[in-house]
Amino acid sequence: MTQYPGNTQNNNHESNSEDEEDMNTPAEAGVISKLELKNFMCHDSFVLDFGPQINFIIGRNGSGKSAVLTGISVALGAKATDTDRGNSLKGLIKHGKNVSRATVTLLNRGPQAFKQEEFGDKIIIERVLKIEGSHSISVKNSKGKTLSTKKSTVDEILQFFSITIANPMTILTQTEAKNFLAHSSSTDKFNSFMTGTRLKEAYDNLKRTFIDAKEVSKALEEHEQIYKDVSKELEEAKEVVS
Repeated sequence: MTQYPGNTQNNNHESNSEDEEDMNTPAEAGVISKLELKNFMCHDSFVLDFGPQINFIIGRNGSGKSAVLTGISVALGAKATDTDRGNSLKGLIKHGKNVSRATVTLLNRGPQAFKQEEFGDKIIIERVLKIEGSHSISVKNSKGKTLSTKKSTVDEILQFFSITIANPMTILTQTEAKNFLAHSSSTDKFNSFMTGTRLKEAYDNLKRTFIDAKEVSKALEEHEQIYKDVSKELEEAKEVVS
């Protein structure tokens, strides 16, 4: 008869309970805690504090629900074509205003935080749109100090938290939803699945890796031949000198 430690069942039960508790615990990093819109689309001044898990935004037609989703995507660096709102971000500035702001605050706590020693427990990303002049983006720490004004910093943060703005599973515009349900073919649905699950991204990365590996292998072969030729010339030179 095989004997097992008496507390094995309890340990397994405790482990399962801990796993279930972790799954039900709200994320502490990489989630949006606040959205601020200023002169953005139909909003003069709008502030929304998000709950820790699922949030539902309801309202009548034209009340600005879609502006919330658009504001989030714009603040996180989306292009005009990603917003389904025309070809220019200037069109998102409220009529009669010259400047618009969309600001997103991300939680940045716990072991999954992004450079917490620099940003603290919050990361603030602000996008400023202008009728005249170029748009700007700034990344601030929890104290409101600007640490970067580069889009690449925003991209680094989003990549760290696995947030892909162009992913339909992340942000699904009204037009995309209608087209997917009414007009998409089997191929379109498959492509949406590949994009939404990030399998396409993984495939593209793997494809680029194979191409890079071939180029590196080719370069190694060329350098190896150069090394052989130089070594041969060196030996010939030694013979001449001796």
